[in-house]
Amino acid sequence: MLLLQRIELKNPGRWLLFAVTATSAALFYLMLVNVESSRALLEQTLTQVEKSQTRNKFLELNNLLSSTAMLYAITSNERWKLQYDEYALHLQQVIERSQHLKSEYHGNFGMAKILIANQSLIEFESRAFALVAAGNNDLAQALLQSEDYLRSKGEYALGMIQFASPDDAVVRISELAGLIDYYDSGLTIAAKLFANSGDPAWEDRYNQLAINLDSAINETQQLIDNDQMASVIKSVGQANEALVEIESRAIELAKADDFNKASDLLENDDYLKHKNSYSLGMQQLNAVMNDELEQVRAAREREVNRHFILTLILVLVLVGCSFSVVFSIRSRQKELQDKNVLLGELNEDLEQFAYRSSHDLKSPLISIRGLAKYIGQDIKAGALQEASINAKRIETEALVLENLVLNILDLAKADSAVEESVEINLQDLVGEIEAKYEQVIRDKGISFSWHQEKSLTLVTQKTRLSQILENLVSNSIKYSDPNKQKPFIAINARTDATQVYLSVKDNGLGIPESMQREVFKLFKRYHPEAGEGSGIGLSIIKKHVDRMKAKIELTSSPQETIFTLAIPK
Repeated sequence: MLLLQRIELKNPGRWLLFAVTATSAALFYLMLVNVESSRALLEQTLTQVEKSQTRNKFLELNNLLSSTAMLYAITSNERWKLQYDEYALHLQQVIERSQHLKSEYHGNFGMAKILIANQSLIEFESRAFALVAAGNNDLAQALLQSEDYLRSKGEYALGMIQFASPDDAVVRISELAGLIDYYDSGLTIAAKLFANSGDPAWEDRYNQLAINLDSAINETQQLIDNDQMASVIKSVGQANEALVEIESRAIELAKADDFNKASDLLENDDYLKHKNSYSLGMQQLNAVMNDELEQVRAAREREVNRHFILTLILVLVLVGCSFSVVFSIRSRQKELQDKNVLLGELNEDLEQFAYRSSHDLKSPLISIRGLAKYIGQDIKAGALQEASINAKRIETEALVLENLVLNILDLAKADSAVEESVEINLQDLVGEIEAKYEQVIRDKGISFSWHQEKSLTLVTQKTRLSQILENLVSNSIKYSDPNKQKPFIAINARTDATQVYLSVKDNGLGIPESMQREVFKLFKRYHPEAGEGSGIGLSIIKKHVDRMKAKIELTSSPQETIFTLAIPK
């Protein structure tokens, strides 16, 4: 048998494709470099913010640890020892949380100096606590005012100075917010220490911190251009003024040796009320600052994304223009490849069809020839009854042969027929099919039903749709299960926005699950004992479905079989 020959086309655009790909790769690499640079800048800004916040927290906690250690050395009050332990635990937590920034912080000389100095201060303070426990409070205070202790404090402060202030206003405000917290806690501790000890060093410390706090608040007010933030820092400044007024009165009482009243003044409700107002204001300031920082981060990220998109668009335009030439060549190649695939499928179908059709055509012819020979012998022998029986057998075989030829013709028509789409009333079409098979349906006791969601019309190829439904109904009748008391055939129709769904359901013999994948192939029969058939019917259905650009699915079990047809609107 002569088979269709494949068509081949070499790819003339492979070098152009290679050149375009190489150019695109180079441009994409440059784009990545640009994006990476922008992202590095963004990360640097965010790291600077976190660095500033962590540094301020170290400053604050170091000051609180030193102050509470001195308060414990002066008063022997365990409350200050417990407060010291709490601050020490908090400091350890801050150190642990900063481990992910090790390359930025702990690799830096200044931060290394801070950590070393902090460890030295903790050792001094631990020795002072031991002296207090032994009743040597004076020695403990002297240790916490010794040159070595103060030298470690200086090293700690020097390490902080080595962190340069950032140029970014938002980052600087964030840093100042931490410094304001630090100075405020230092003022409170210095005032309480002076109120308990009367040591002039703490008054000097208080005055210096007050100057620093005013400077930090003023600088923050100058940098702020946000109304909400300005309102918050104003309330913080007012609370600070009230606190400074109370602390100044306490210092004056301590100078007059009235230490009890001075201490009480720094613990009364009025002082604590202003302290709470101050803390609340700082919380609000930090919240607003976090929002501002998030806006800066988002704006810079948008800028990074904008650069990325613009570069990507340029690359895509270049690639699109370059590939247009390649695609014009490759489209032809793809078309030929598709034709080769189709030709391969056709060759396979032709081989199978030639083999099976010749076999199925040959079988009834052999039977007819044999039966004709027997009829001749019967007539010579005078066995007219046997001759009549064999004649009927010849008629049956001829009918099988006729049906096979008609099915082959139907298959050819299904593949090549051209038909215009028309509007079809499904109610009328199903009624015509029911009328055609009415007698055989009644004889087999089959219940036939039709249901649709609403009155449906469909624009498609009527002849093809009619043949599909007729073949499905014919199969349902032919392969009905005689052992089931209530055989039925049910046709249902429904629709959605894009398709009309027609299903033909029956409770006949069904199709074994292992064979369902090949159900639409030529010459496949699953119940030859149930009746005569060519094995072409479902192949004809599939040809019609494909030409209608529709889809058909099968679900089958011992209880029921459903063919569902999905037709585009």
